[in-house]
Amino acid sequence: MQDETTDSADYFVREQAYLRDTYAALRKETRELETYTLLAVGAIWSWCAANSGTGHIAYLVWLPVVIVGLFGMRAFGVYLHMRALNRYLSTLESRLCDSTGWMHFAAASDYRWIWPATAFVFWVTLSVLTLLVPFVLR
Repeated sequence: MQDETTDSADYFVREQAYLRDTYAALRKETRELETYTLLAVGAIWSWCAANSGTGHIAYLVWLPVVIVGLFGMRAFGVYLHMRALNRYLSTLESRLCDSTGWMHFAAASDYRWIWPATAFVFWVTLSVLTLLVPFVLR
């Protein structure tokens, strides 16, 4: 009986470490998505601005709208996965550590809303800009 309890606790400790690593990797991925989106959109707009005399850019200027939409959906999916991991890790911490782990600390922080709010503002602003720029570059 003691071995089962020890095995179960060891499993949850290893699972918690794995999920924390997964959470950190997902958080990094969201920032990479923002970077890659800005690079792709900037490269396309730069090329379009440099070649505005040609008639071939009429459709190309709309490509950033598609890119931002697809990357934004991916970032939102990653955020939802991170939120689920956060809740599960908080549950694990409450059972293993008496609610003293990092996720409980982060959830109690007054600034816990800043990261998702700034990501939301980034994607909304970029979406609006990608919708407006094609009209300017015409």
